Amino acid sequence: MRFLLAGAAALSLAASTGWAAEPTDPLAWYDGTWCTPVGPRQICERWGPPMAGLKVGTSQAVKDGKTVEIELVTIDISGPRAQVQVSINGRPPIPFAETARTATSMTFENPNHDYPQRIRYWREGELLKAEISMLDGSRANGWSYTRVQ
Repeated sequence: MRFLLAGAAALSLAASTGWAAEPTDPLAWYDGTWCTPVGPRQICERWGPPMAGLKVGTSQAVKDGKTVEIELVTIDISGPRAQVQVSINGRPPIPFAETARTATSMTFENPNHDYPQRIRYWREGELLKAEISMLDGSRANGWSYTRVQ
């Protein structure tokens, strides 16, 4: 929970101070608040610009009016390859390393993790897409998000 509070505080501070994305931010294309369609389960992700090379995002999944999952994602973009840490519901963070990048997509992998082993984000026009899978692409689950802010 303290990871979530720190992430929320960083996002709130970024929004209130009007920080601009760092010129080297390879993920500026997914800053903002993105949500899946309203339904029995809805997911919203909030991404802000990086501060000192670290980008912070949160994800909240709501099912039947109750929060069922919270993620805190930090992406270190200070080096030549981004490094990701994903913490789900306050559990210890899981590392993923950048393995591919284009102007509007980024892929992260951890072959030693049980599932997922691959996380991919990309833009398709006005949609933000996300997919998790095994390294070989099996067990794929994907989401389409629309920007709401």
